[in-house]
Amino acid sequence: MAHGFGHLYKGAKGVITFQLSPFRQKAVGSFFTTGVVSGIKYAAQELPPMLPAMISGAFLFKWASDNFAQNLRKNPADYVNDA
Repeated sequence: MAHGFGHLYKGAKGVITFQLSPFRQKAVGSFFTTGVVSGIKYAAQELPPMLPAMISGAFLFKWASDNFAQNLRKNPADYVNDA
């Protein structure tokens, strides 16, 4: 019947298999000529509307981190009269 994994029974009806020769395939294809260029174009279109929100979020994060660090500090004036 079968000689190993991937070898279908030849008499099976209604089963169609296709194979591509590994010599006819390109490993990377046109990734660098079309994929990278398309990604740069997409980023150039989509990034400007997002920049104000990203910049304000960065400033908000910095302010919150600094405020949190400042609130962790003890006030030296509270401990002046301690032994």
